[in-house]
Amino acid sequence: PRENIKELTRLIEDGYRGFLSLENLPMFNDLGTILGGSCVEDIPVEQRLEHMRGYALGVHHNCVGKTLVNNHIHFVAHYHTVEIAGKTSYRVVGFKGVPYSINYEKSKMACDGEFNTDRKGIVALTVDAMAQPDHQPKWTYAITWIERTDVFWATRWDEFLSTSTADTNSRIHWNYIAITILLNIIISTAAFTVLRRTLLKDFARYAIRDAEDQQEEVGWKLVHADVFRPPQHAKLLCAAAGNGMQLLGMIISVLFFSLLGFLSPANRGMLLSCIIFMYVVMAVLGGYTCGKLMKMFDQKEWKYVLLCGGGLPGAGFVCYTFINILNWHAGASDAIPFLWLVALFVLWAVVNIPVTFVGAMFASTRPAVEPVTKIGRLAREIPAQRYYHSTPFIYIIPPLIPIGCVSMEMFFIFRSLWLGRVYYAFGFLTLVLILWAINIILTSVVIVYFRLTYENHRWWWSSFLVPGCMGAHFFAFSLYYFFSELHIKGATGVLLYLFFCAFVSLMYGLVSGTIGFVSSLIFTRKIYSSIRID
Repeated sequence: PRENIKELTRLIEDGYRGFLSLENLPMFNDLGTILGGSCVEDIPVEQRLEHMRGYALGVHHNCVGKTLVNNHIHFVAHYHTVEIAGKTSYRVVGFKGVPYSINYEKSKMACDGEFNTDRKGIVALTVDAMAQPDHQPKWTYAITWIERTDVFWATRWDEFLSTSTADTNSRIHWNYIAITILLNIIISTAAFTVLRRTLLKDFARYAIRDAEDQQEEVGWKLVHADVFRPPQHAKLLCAAAGNGMQLLGMIISVLFFSLLGFLSPANRGMLLSCIIFMYVVMAVLGGYTCGKLMKMFDQKEWKYVLLCGGGLPGAGFVCYTFINILNWHAGASDAIPFLWLVALFVLWAVVNIPVTFVGAMFASTRPAVEPVTKIGRLAREIPAQRYYHSTPFIYIIPPLIPIGCVSMEMFFIFRSLWLGRVYYAFGFLTLVLILWAINIILTSVVIVYFRLTYENHRWWWSSFLVPGCMGAHFFAFSLYYFFSELHIKGATGVLLYLFFCAFVSLMYGLVSGTIGFVSSLIFTRKIYSSIRID
């Protein structure tokens, strides 16, 4: 209807695209440039057609001064001939398309056997022309079938996966990884040099058995009676670490299957199904971690195991239900049926929580992790700390180092999620995540060591929250990406984006916090077991 011309114009200006598929192959547009490269001005970056899934509904007004409507698509389908039981069969092994804007009346042409999109004198169809009462727009298509003997059914996705923005920018990937490796070397060298020199010096001093010398000692040995004292809200720390370990196990297993090629985009829904399945399976690891830490802290309130098994999935279920309600209200195609929500609830309540308790019960039957030093009756008073040990500083500045390792990869992933791109650079992602984990470990260990050096024995929560605050940095990155790359104007779309990024930021913080906490615990136990306590 002509009354919808204004809405169509808005959709074109905002870069909306139409998605088509043939034999489970999505259509890509990488066969040409917009209007044959005849744009007068540059259009927004996110609306350029190279390596983009689907087709643009039209052309931004910056191109020729008016908003154009794409009313013709030239499809190119590749097929492969096979012989099955003596009969010739045809299999689609490629699907591409190029959209065109054609005003058939002014161009004086028809969609017939003599139709040619390369001929001169074609007049583009503008939204203003469509709004004219006497104009009858035509919606047409053409298709070209090309036989490909070099492409088989098993490899038909290879060409589409190579259109991934992350893959086509491999030079950027390698340059960024080289910078990240250099950053890791600098941080590692600095951390190991400082820790090695100071620890060897400390071990040499603490080996002196002269009582007078011992009274003059300062540093991390003086807090040996408090360093393994259970922190405040220890049960909450156990639940958070359990959730983080469950997520970490899921990430490692999903990456493993991705590297083996089992999670190709050719298998629709396989990645999401694998994530849900592995998360539920790894609930036993999360429960075991939570139970092991609770036994170490001598805590026996099993309701926190319930928090470990139901807290994060419950928050995710509530968040996803709210998002789904918004999708229902907006009539979005990705809104799932109500029965699927019920199935997710049953999976959470009937499977995930019991599996978490199984892991915690197994941990309760294992020997407890005993502290390597005796815990004193009274907690030692913490002296005044320097500014760089203050809470705002250590929670804002140090997390910037690890998150810098994954900022470029996050950019590629965000473009895949929100701009319809393909992401299949799991090899790059794995390497970047390994470097990211090393940065987290080094950052956490250095922060904990210097806090202990200045006689601050409250390191438990710091070892978790310092890297865990990267979740806040991740959310800040998502806000930057929202304002710099996306042009979401509707309230529903904005809420969907913010809720999704907030929940992912929470999971990101739990994983990074768990890595920092576990590495700091191992480091602290190692150094205190290496000295003699009188």
